[in-house]
Amino acid sequence: MARGKRAVAAPTESVEGPWELPEGWHWERLGDLGDWFGGGTPSKANPSFWSEGNIPWVSPKDMKTLFIEDSEDHISQAAIDGSSTKLVPSGSVLLVTRSGILKHSLPVAVNQRAVTLNQDMRALHPRKDILAGFVANYLRCSSQAILHSCVKDGTTVNSIETDRLMNWLVPIAPPGDQQAVLSRIDALFAEIDDADAALTEARAGVETYRKALLKAAVTGELTADWRRDNPNTETGEELLRRILADHRKKWDADPKNRDKRYDKPEGPYLVGLPDLPKGWAWASLDQLAKIDPRNGLSIKESTTPSPVRALGRGEELRFFLGFPIWRKSDSKLTEGDQRWIVMGFETISGNGSRISCPVGQRANAGRGRITASFSTRFCGWRVLGAVGVTCRNGLGITRR
Repeated sequence: MARGKRAVAAPTESVEGPWELPEGWHWERLGDLGDWFGGGTPSKANPSFWSEGNIPWVSPKDMKTLFIEDSEDHISQAAIDGSSTKLVPSGSVLLVTRSGILKHSLPVAVNQRAVTLNQDMRALHPRKDILAGFVANYLRCSSQAILHSCVKDGTTVNSIETDRLMNWLVPIAPPGDQQAVLSRIDALFAEIDDADAALTEARAGVETYRKALLKAAVTGELTADWRRDNPNTETGEELLRRILADHRKKWDADPKNRDKRYDKPEGPYLVGLPDLPKGWAWASLDQLAKIDPRNGLSIKESTTPSPVRALGRGEELRFFLGFPIWRKSDSKLTEGDQRWIVMGFETISGNGSRISCPVGQRANAGRGRITASFSTRFCGWRVLGAVGVTCRNGLGITRR
């Protein structure tokens, strides 16, 4: 394929296009719109072609903007004279015709200075009655249709079939209309850029407002008016003392803690903290937590999931994922006692027997006892969407 310039005269016959155009407009083939240039790669064996040059050598990696002012690589005039690449005049339409990017995009740009091209590029320098920006915008608009119709099939690297590209129809407007279209596009793009900048600024403002709102909430500024109209009957320090006393009382009542020393939770480090409203108090997570923080469990994946969810061991376990777990002493049903299972459940008792109750059924004393033994033997619990259990006789079920 020739890498040089191909001059084309203005067509003398009209071309029928895919749709009707405004008065004064007409269709032309892309190959007839001006002079076409191919590209080439000067020899790498001559380092001076590359190290001593200042002429842009545009390749697909440079085609990331609408206008090309420079490129990553440059070559010398001697490189142009000694290779198939040619100098493309300023104001030409540059296209990528061979690259992996053609799988999804057709890069199109207008060069604002004279450049050279590598072999994966082509350029159109339009006739005087055609504006490069007008053609470039239409090609961008039609990029997906061009890729669908002109990309070669069965090639390792995506490339555009030259003959199909040259026959691609372009609507040509009178020069005045072309300039009006370009001016309108530039104005609309400027509005889009302004809107995008305003949106970015607004997002930053929202983040700032969110931080300020959270600070106002935790320092009391957000609820100052509410506190004035609704005075507290208990200060924060009094509430904190009550919480700590309740934690200590429950810890002392647990038989497992017999002969153990109670570790008093550490308070907050107050240096650098802001002043709080009257009646508020700082507290640490250690003071407020009901149980000691601990890491979660990592469960190994299995291609054969267990039908019963494992609970682990130890009687301190009372709840699992928010669902109540009943100890054996709590779940024994007396004669005539009926407990309604809201959503259904299934358990495995300590002796390995399976007891289940489907959705909407009653678990009666005559049907067995509901057990969830926390012995060293395996115990599992499978919740079938259970959200709670109520008692028909009004006694309820004790949660521990």
